[in-house]
Amino acid sequence: MEYPHSVADKFWSKVEKTDGCWNWKSGCDSDGYGRFGRPTGLCKSHRIAWTLSYGIIPPGLCVLHKCDNRACCRPDHLFLGTNADNTTDRTRKGRSASGDRSGRRLHPDRFPRGDDHPLRKNPEKAAHGDRSGPRRYPERYPRGDRHYTRLHPETVQGERNGKAKITVEQVRDIRERAHSQSGAQISRDMGIAYHIVACVIARKTWAHVD
Repeated sequence: MEYPHSVADKFWSKVEKTDGCWNWKSGCDSDGYGRFGRPTGLCKSHRIAWTLSYGIIPPGLCVLHKCDNRACCRPDHLFLGTNADNTTDRTRKGRSASGDRSGRRLHPDRFPRGDDHPLRKNPEKAAHGDRSGPRRYPERYPRGDRHYTRLHPETVQGERNGKAKITVEQVRDIRERAHSQSGAQISRDMGIAYHIVACVIARKTWAHVD
């Protein structure tokens, strides 16, 4: 969305402009991102800075920081990217919460283990044995001959299965070719992943097809 001059003036008045980062001087959230009140509600300050400087943020994209300073609103310190880009950038810069930076290392009190674990202290609350879901609500967990796949095998086999990658004709073609070709060659010729071809030949899948 576009903002009127009054909103833009109010926003930039809360930004401290220096030769380096332009830091947000007002309130921040628990993650350190600036928060700015706009007519439709609160928004992260660096996203407002991008919109005021460059225009609307395309759907599905995030506003990322080159400087890794979450409070920074300097437009040339920002860039657009997807969530995957954000993860890649974080990993490349060594900012992933792993090792000594992980939550379990930094806040061990929040992740009790061993004898301090709540289920060790209160085993009666653990949902196992007669307290487990299948024991308490067997009608919700049908098994054996009552299982859906036993009652309606036609809906989960072959091309009716939503996860099916190939057709019955292709299955038969693969098995016919297997008499004279290797699985790798069949995979290349038919453009089908090798593991699918191998499972069909070994009848680990599509066993119901002659």
